[in-house]
Amino acid sequence: MWWYVAGLFREVACLAPPSEALAHRLRLSIEHGWEELSEVDVAVVQIRGIHFALYRLNTSLLKGTIVCVLKDTEDDEAAINTLLTALGIGPDAVTYRGNVRSGEAQ
Repeated sequence: MWWYVAGLFREVACLAPPSEALAHRLRLSIEHGWEELSEVDVAVVQIRGIHFALYRLNTSLLKGTIVCVLKDTEDDEAAINTLLTALGIGPDAVTYRGNVRSGEAQ
C-alpha cells in the first residue's frame, strides 16, 4: 500500500529511535513494502488531524526513522512537535529536520 500513497507525503525529519519502537509506542502495525527498488518498513497514522508516515528503507545507511507528513501540511515544526508529544519523546530524538535526500536537511 505504501507504494500507492508515498507520493502524497514529504519528508520533514528523522528520529533516532527505530521505526519498530515508534510504531509500538503508538500501537501501530508496520507494513513491509517496496520503494525505489528497496525494501521499506512503514507505519501511517493520523494524530490531531496531521497525517504521518514513519518509515525506514532497509538498505539505507540511516538507522533512524524518517518522518513524513502530507504534502499540504502547513507547519512542519508544529507537526513534528505533535508527533514527539504523542510518542512521549523529546526534541533530542530528532536527528535532522527537512529532507536529507534533497539536501535540505538541517
